Amino acid sequence: MYVRLALASLIVVVHTVVSVRTVSGQASESALADCRQGTVVARLARIYGSADISMIEKETRAVCESGKTQSTIRWSNKERMKSASGWFYPNTNDAIRSAGTWLYPNEHIAKSAQGMWSYPDGKQAKLSRGDWTRPDRHVHRLTTAELRTWACSRVPTAACAQLSSEIGDGNTDEEILAALELAWLAR
Repeated sequence: MYVRLALASLIVVVHTVVSVRTVSGQASESALADCRQGTVVARLARIYGSADISMIEKETRAVCESGKTQSTIRWSNKERMKSASGWFYPNTNDAIRSAGTWLYPNEHIAKSAQGMWSYPDGKQAKLSRGDWTRPDRHVHRLTTAELRTWACSRVPTAACAQLSSEIGDGNTDEEILAALELAWLAR
Protein backbone atom coordinates (compact mmCIF):
# COMPACT_ATOMS: atom_id res chain seq x y z
CA MET A 1 0.00 0.00 0.00
CA TYR A 2 2.75 2.48 0.94
CA VAL A 3 4.65 1.79 -2.28
CA ARG A 4 1.52 2.45 -4.38
CA LEU A 5 0.81 5.67 -2.50
CA ALA A 6 4.43 6.76 -2.78
CA LEU A 7 4.45 6.09 -6.53
CA ALA A 8 1.21 8.00 -7.07
CA SER A 9 2.61 10.92 -5.10
CA LEU A 10 5.91 10.73 -6.95
CA ILE A 11 4.23 10.89 -10.33
CA VAL A 12 2.16 13.92 -9.27
CA VAL A 13 5.18 15.78 -7.88
CA VAL A 14 7.38 14.99 -10.89
CA HIS A 15 4.58 16.19 -13.19
CA THR A 16 4.19 19.36 -11.14
CA VAL A 17 7.82 20.39 -11.61
CA VAL A 18 7.34 20.18 -15.35
CA SER A 19 4.10 22.19 -15.31
CA VAL A 20 5.22 25.43 -13.65
CA ARG A 21 3.44 28.25 -15.46
CA THR A 22 2.80 31.97 -15.40
CA VAL A 23 0.40 34.25 -17.23
CA SER A 24 3.00 34.95 -19.90
CA GLY A 25 3.76 31.24 -20.29
CA GLN A 26 7.28 31.68 -18.95
CA ALA A 27 8.06 31.09 -15.30
CA SER A 28 10.73 33.28 -13.78
CA GLU A 29 13.94 31.61 -12.69
CA SER A 30 13.09 32.32 -9.06
CA ALA A 31 9.64 30.73 -9.49
CA LEU A 32 11.27 27.67 -11.03
CA ALA A 33 13.75 27.58 -8.13
CA ASP A 34 10.87 27.79 -5.63
CA CYS A 35 9.11 24.93 -7.41
CA ARG A 36 12.29 22.84 -7.44
CA GLN A 37 13.02 23.49 -3.77
CA GLY A 38 9.42 22.79 -2.80
CA THR A 39 9.56 19.55 -4.76
CA VAL A 40 12.75 18.55 -2.91
CA VAL A 41 10.98 19.21 0.41
CA ALA A 42 8.06 17.03 -0.70
CA ARG A 43 10.36 14.24 -1.84
CA LEU A 44 12.37 14.25 1.40
CA ALA A 45 9.10 14.14 3.36
CA ARG A 46 7.89 11.20 1.25
CA ILE A 47 11.17 9.28 1.65
CA TYR A 48 10.99 9.84 5.40
CA GLY A 49 7.32 8.85 5.54
CA SER A 50 6.00 12.11 6.96
CA ALA A 51 2.45 12.17 8.28
CA ASP A 52 2.11 15.57 6.57
CA ILE A 53 2.94 14.27 3.09
CA SER A 54 -0.52 14.95 1.59
CA MET A 55 -0.48 18.57 2.72
CA ILE A 56 3.15 19.04 1.67
CA GLU A 57 2.57 17.67 -1.83
CA LYS A 58 -0.70 19.59 -2.32
CA GLU A 59 0.79 22.91 -1.23
CA THR A 60 4.02 22.32 -3.16
CA ARG A 61 1.92 21.76 -6.29
CA ALA A 62 0.18 25.09 -5.59
CA VAL A 63 3.56 26.87 -5.37
CA CYS A 64 4.63 25.31 -8.67
CA GLU A 65 1.36 26.01 -10.44
CA SER A 66 1.29 29.64 -9.33
CA GLY A 67 4.44 30.37 -11.32
CA LYS A 68 5.19 33.18 -8.87
CA THR A 69 7.86 33.64 -6.28
CA GLN A 70 7.59 35.22 -2.88
CA SER A 71 10.19 35.92 -0.22
CA THR A 72 7.98 34.25 2.39
CA ILE A 73 5.49 31.42 1.82
CA ARG A 74 3.35 29.83 4.54
CA TRP A 75 1.79 26.39 4.94
CA SER A 76 -1.97 26.19 5.46
CA ASN A 77 -1.27 25.70 9.19
CA LYS A 78 0.26 29.23 9.13
CA GLU A 79 3.83 28.00 9.73
CA ARG A 80 6.66 29.13 7.42
CA MET A 81 7.22 27.11 4.28
CA LYS A 82 9.92 29.42 2.89
CA SER A 83 11.78 32.42 4.23
CA ALA A 84 15.16 34.08 3.68
CA SER A 85 16.78 31.45 5.92
CA GLY A 86 15.50 28.47 3.92
CA TRP A 87 12.59 26.05 3.59
CA PHE A 88 10.66 24.39 6.41
CA TYR A 89 8.29 21.50 7.07
CA PRO A 90 4.81 22.16 8.48
CA ASN A 91 6.14 21.02 11.90
CA THR A 92 8.59 24.00 11.72
CA ASN A 93 11.71 21.82 11.34
CA ASP A 94 14.25 22.99 8.77
CA ALA A 95 13.98 21.35 5.34
CA ILE A 96 16.54 23.26 3.25
CA ARG A 97 18.97 25.65 4.87
CA SER A 98 20.32 28.61 2.95
CA ALA A 99 23.84 27.15 3.23
CA GLY A 100 22.76 24.17 1.10
CA THR A 101 22.01 21.47 3.69
CA TRP A 102 18.87 19.40 3.05
CA LEU A 103 17.11 17.72 5.99
CA TYR A 104 14.39 15.14 6.56
CA PRO A 105 11.39 16.06 8.76
CA ASN A 106 13.10 14.32 11.71
CA GLU A 107 16.02 16.78 11.34
CA HIS A 108 18.54 14.18 10.13
CA ILE A 109 20.66 15.50 7.28
CA ALA A 110 19.69 14.22 3.83
CA LYS A 111 22.39 16.12 1.92
CA SER A 112 25.21 18.03 3.53
CA ALA A 113 26.58 21.24 2.06
CA GLN A 114 29.70 19.18 1.18
CA GLY A 115 27.65 16.75 -0.96
CA MET A 116 27.38 13.73 1.35
CA TRP A 117 23.98 12.02 1.40
CA SER A 118 22.28 10.13 4.26
CA TYR A 119 19.20 8.00 4.80
CA PRO A 120 16.36 9.18 7.08
CA ASP A 121 17.87 7.22 9.99
CA GLY A 122 20.97 9.43 9.80
CA LYS A 123 23.26 6.75 8.40
CA GLN A 124 25.41 7.55 5.41
CA ALA A 125 23.98 6.72 1.98
CA LYS A 126 26.38 8.25 -0.56
CA LEU A 127 29.80 9.76 -0.19
CA SER A 128 30.70 12.89 -2.12
CA ARG A 129 33.07 10.75 -4.24
CA GLY A 130 30.11 8.64 -5.43
CA ASP A 131 30.15 5.38 -3.44
CA TRP A 132 26.82 4.16 -2.04
CA THR A 133 26.08 2.17 1.11
CA ARG A 134 22.93 0.04 1.38
CA PRO A 135 20.48 1.13 4.10
CA ASP A 136 20.91 -2.27 5.80
CA ARG A 137 24.65 -1.42 6.17
CA HIS A 138 25.70 -4.85 4.83
CA VAL A 139 27.50 -3.66 1.73
CA HIS A 140 29.58 -0.52 1.28
CA ARG A 141 31.16 1.06 -1.79
CA LEU A 142 28.41 0.25 -4.27
CA THR A 143 27.96 1.93 -7.62
CA THR A 144 24.58 3.46 -8.41
CA ALA A 145 23.85 0.50 -10.75
CA GLU A 146 24.68 -2.03 -8.00
CA LEU A 147 22.47 -0.20 -5.52
CA ARG A 148 19.62 -0.13 -8.06
CA THR A 149 19.98 -3.87 -8.75
CA TRP A 150 19.90 -4.71 -5.04
CA ALA A 151 16.92 -2.44 -4.36
CA CYS A 152 14.92 -3.60 -7.38
CA SER A 153 15.21 -7.19 -6.17
CA ARG A 154 13.37 -6.14 -3.00
CA VAL A 155 10.57 -3.79 -4.14
CA PRO A 156 7.54 -4.23 -6.43
CA THR A 157 8.27 -4.08 -10.15
CA ALA A 158 6.27 -0.84 -10.58
CA ALA A 159 8.31 0.93 -7.89
CA CYS A 160 11.55 -0.29 -9.44
CA ALA A 161 10.52 0.80 -12.93
CA GLN A 162 9.32 4.26 -11.89
CA LEU A 163 12.28 5.14 -9.69
CA SER A 164 14.86 3.48 -11.99
CA SER A 165 13.67 5.65 -14.85
CA GLU A 166 14.47 8.72 -12.73
CA ILE A 167 17.88 7.53 -11.49
CA GLY A 168 19.73 7.75 -14.79
CA ASP A 169 23.46 7.87 -14.00
CA GLY A 170 22.77 9.01 -10.43
CA ASN A 171 24.73 12.24 -10.85
CA THR A 172 22.19 15.04 -10.39
CA ASP A 173 20.46 15.81 -7.11
CA GLU A 174 17.15 14.60 -8.55
CA GLU A 175 18.70 11.32 -9.72
CA ILE A 176 20.39 10.81 -6.35
CA LEU A 177 17.09 11.45 -4.55
CA ALA A 178 15.41 8.82 -6.74
CA ALA A 179 18.18 6.30 -5.96
CA LEU A 180 17.98 7.12 -2.27
CA GLU A 181 14.19 6.69 -2.30
CA LEU A 182 14.46 3.33 -4.08
CA ALA A 183 17.10 2.08 -1.63
CA TRP A 184 15.10 3.28 1.37
CA LEU A 185 11.97 1.50 0.09
CA ALA A 186 14.04 -1.69 -0.24
CA ARG A 187 15.37 -1.74 3.31
